[in-house]
Amino acid sequence: MTVQRISAFDTNLAKSIPVVSKSPNISSATFDWQDLVMEHHFLPASECPEMETEQLTLTIKIGNSFITDWRLDGKLKRCNMKRGDIAILPKGIVNSAVWYDRSEVILLSVDSGLVDKVAEETLNNNLIQIIPQRQVSDPQIVNIALALKAELESGCLAGSVYRDYLTNALIVYLLTKYSNRDRASNNNSEIDIAQTKIERVKDYINDNLAENLNLSKIAEIANISPYHFARLFKQKTGYSPHQYIIRYRIEKAKNLLSKTNLSIVEIAYSIGCSSQSNFTSLFRKKVGTTPQKYRQSKK
Repeated sequence: MTVQRISAFDTNLAKSIPVVSKSPNISSATFDWQDLVMEHHFLPASECPEMETEQLTLTIKIGNSFITDWRLDGKLKRCNMKRGDIAILPKGIVNSAVWYDRSEVILLSVDSGLVDKVAEETLNNNLIQIIPQRQVSDPQIVNIALALKAELESGCLAGSVYRDYLTNALIVYLLTKYSNRDRASNNNSEIDIAQTKIERVKDYINDNLAENLNLSKIAEIANISPYHFARLFKQKTGYSPHQYIIRYRIEKAKNLLSKTNLSIVEIAYSIGCSSQSNFTSLFRKKVGTTPQKYRQSKK
């Protein structure tokens, strides 16, 4: 799913329109994220017409409290939405709302096809349905949303593997906690990855370091779902896939800086950074100095 805005079906206009008419302060559309759309908004007091959600949609309140009158599947309720409160709307839910004060929110839209796929691969049940939530407080979801927002603000410095990991973690969490699944039978099977498979995955990462590595593709090498792969890879190696990739990129960059005459920009591209500035920011964050100063210190 590649879309420009988070949209829903306006039941009065009989067409798909952006959930929020105002342009977002930050949007993942700039980076063409797959299966997940994120928008950060500062909204004035306003009204949202009756709409039907087209994908799994989450609204996370990260600003001051405000009062809203919210109609969800025909039931009207006044809510005092506080910082950290979350609304969870699966695909196909009809709702409308009026809010009476300025608000700051993060909107997340997750491809329902991916939700179904994760439910089948991870929980062995493609009939699980996420239950609508008008107002819940859940720090786990807030932390994931804020991590995605920080990733956008950094220019997606951590890359697609990190984004995919957060997306899959969010989906599994929602399916586990906010669904019709019987929690008493929550016995997720542990998939054992043989060490030979781990080594195969490492070889793939090392051989394709200059590429935009994708968690789903890497998980295919181990022939398991991205969520289980990420969790079990960390069990076997001590690092998440994202941490391993960043660590290996830094180590390779150090080696190239100290032992070759390649330019900084050539090294940046060779380890998978999209630009010299992104490489410099990443290197300084992890090593504590710039690539140029590191190279000079090794001469």
